[in-house]
Amino acid sequence: PKLMALKVIPRQLNNFNVTILPELSKALDKELKPGDFVLSEFTWDVVDSYGSPHFLSQNLPLLSPRVWDLAGNLPEATRASEKTKLLSQQMRNTEYLISNMGYLRQRGVRFLLSMSSKTYEALLKSPEFRLVWDVSHMFTHTTEKTPKLKIDTPAVFEITGDCRPLGIPEAPAMKRLDLQYSPPGKYVLTFKEPVSLEKNTTVALSYHPWMKVWADGKPVPTTRSADYLLTLGAPVALAQKIEFKFTPPVIVLL
Repeated sequence: PKLMALKVIPRQLNNFNVTILPELSKALDKELKPGDFVLSEFTWDVVDSYGSPHFLSQNLPLLSPRVWDLAGNLPEATRASEKTKLLSQQMRNTEYLISNMGYLRQRGVRFLLSMSSKTYEALLKSPEFRLVWDVSHMFTHTTEKTPKLKIDTPAVFEITGDCRPLGIPEAPAMKRLDLQYSPPGKYVLTFKEPVSLEKNTTVALSYHPWMKVWADGKPVPTTRSADYLLTLGAPVALAQKIEFKFTPPVIVLL
């Protein structure tokens, strides 16, 4: 093998998308609730507009701890992210997205973040997705007109219909009262009335042996699904509070 020197001409990219990140983060903060996940687009087509296809998935979680972006996981690091990575790469193919709508809800995805203008136009035409925010919202209450830009800009779309916080099944999701999250890894889900969950029910969390589950204070065994989601290893009967908590042992042997 030989070490080759590549001769490239540095060029300055448009900085507009960097300047609007705080506004995009604020817009998401207003909409996101605990248990809601987002899926941002991943495409190399937008490098000239953003500098990197990871622009949103790497920057937004740093601005807001409420942003849980499934596109921020890489399959080589998180096995449960293989299918969501593929969906983030095929976001402008709305027929493919709609055919996987059940999986998106199972993963708790409530919002899609487009990066390219082609994806924006495709999602805008589909009734399954509702536009929540784009660049024009920054100029709605000002006398300044929306600038005509020659670059791709981000937008937020909500998946229409009932959401499934943490990806829990639709029936218990409709009875949800509250879902609280406290870092570094505790989720408490309460319901208006007792609910039951079948064995092998999955939630939108990656499996880890230290992620423990309790139903009304009683421990529930866990296992993993084929795509490495946290899975109930036993049925839950008539519970009004379900707690998920990352609980490492007192002593960890390296």
